Amino acid sequence: MEAEAQLHQDIQARFPHLLVFVANQLYALGSPLTSAVRDYMGSRRRGEDLDEFRLHLTWDGGAWSEAVLDRIEDSPPLLQPLTVCALLIQGLAPLIARVYSSVGVRVDPDDD
Repeated sequence: MEAEAQLHQDIQARFPHLLVFVANQLYALGSPLTSAVRDYMGSRRRGEDLDEFRLHLTWDGGAWSEAVLDRIEDSPPLLQPLTVCALLIQGLAPLIARVYSSVGVRVDPDDD
């Protein structure tokens, strides 16, 4: 599954880019969460297993198939523990097409 493979690739870096970005933004804002993020990053450096992984799938209800979950289940696990959440929204595809159209972007109906 592409999403899991991308997440796996990102986590292979010592500090994924997103984590560094969040830490920098918290520091710049003087957030009280800065020290907690710094401690977490330090724990990762020591190799502690603190990570949890989640995939959030958003699908048009009319296009959904349980085969999506079967593909994830049948793939060799790259990340542990992995939680998959699926959000089904009726009429999502036409809504996206209307929003894109309103800003002049064409939606490819064959694009998954």
